[in-house]
Amino acid sequence: MQRWHGKLAAILLVVIFVTPTLHAAGARGTAQSAAERVNGELTFEEQGVRIDGTVFTWDELLTLKVTGAAGALPSPHVLRLAGGERWHGRVVSYDADRVRFDVPEIGVVELPANTVVGIDLKPNLPWPVERRGVLERREGAAVPSQLLWIEGEEVAVDSMLGVLTISQEEVLRYTFAEADEGASHAEEDELTLISGTLIRGRMTPGQASVTVEHAVIGERSVPWSEVSAFRRRSGSVVYLADLEPVEHHTKPLLAESLPIEAFFRRTDAAGALDAWLLQPESAVTYELPTVEGPVWLRAVIAPRRRSQGTVTVRVRAGDATVWQESVAPDDALRMVDVALGTARTVTIELEYVEPIRFPSGVQLMDPLVLIGGS
Repeated sequence: MQRWHGKLAAILLVVIFVTPTLHAAGARGTAQSAAERVNGELTFEEQGVRIDGTVFTWDELLTLKVTGAAGALPSPHVLRLAGGERWHGRVVSYDADRVRFDVPEIGVVELPANTVVGIDLKPNLPWPVERRGVLERREGAAVPSQLLWIEGEEVAVDSMLGVLTISQEEVLRYTFAEADEGASHAEEDELTLISGTLIRGRMTPGQASVTVEHAVIGERSVPWSEVSAFRRRSGSVVYLADLEPVEHHTKPLLAESLPIEAFFRRTDAAGALDAWLLQPESAVTYELPTVEGPVWLRAVIAPRRRSQGTVTVRVRAGDATVWQESVAPDDALRMVDVALGTARTVTIELEYVEPIRFPSGVQLMDPLVLIGGS
């Protein structure tokens, strides 16, 4: 028995020391304030976040992206809320008045049913969708219907054929016909968890966790070990991800009818909260907020993956060119930090540099406008 106790203690000792701790020493991240953007080794401290020796206090921290964190296993269900929030977890129950949803990081939450725009009952489904007010099944056509309830392993809808009760195993998702996805969250901070959950509210970060004051579920705390990204919204910064372009211009070399998505589309990039793939020959224009005083544009630009050709990138404030550089396939990422003055629009343009090679383009990462920036 003593011999077994000794082996058990050794096993437990090994487990304790080899079990990985997320965001522990050696974790890396990218932090950004109004003054600078730094990438490097990440630690959480009482006064703020330390990145490669630079401390960003909680008050000045605008964005944080944690890289290298272990991904979570896919959650069985996704609850999609008005305004773009998505919660990964499991539906406990749904009826006409409320939905109860188990989010592993914060527990079971209860929300009014009219705040929900979609319920995915299988992981990794694409969003957004074109058809609304339908039950999508694993096999067969979507069923136009009204969701009545979800309880246990069954889903009930009211359809033209009457009330149908279907096993969850046969259902992909339900999307609501009268969903308001346009709810404004311009003043709310944003927290993305390693599970894929995205929560909006007012955030109060601390050394061990970040506290979220949510409009519906109230105050909840999430440990930093569960967080992959943090974004603070304030009156001093506007994220281009929150804006819709007001103009697109394209000049295809091989066709005249390519969609704008062929030249300008969202993508993923390590260390970035927001990223776009930009292709030449194209230009995209954003209207800037009406503010007193000058504004600045900050962004990171790098060659697109597997780029074969050099492109010219140009930034215009109104009609004036304020930044222009060439980006070659083997170039390192570079910071764009340029004054826009009192211009009301900012335009980002791409042109080929001869000889033209395919594919060519750049990744535009974390573009933001600093109000009264420097």
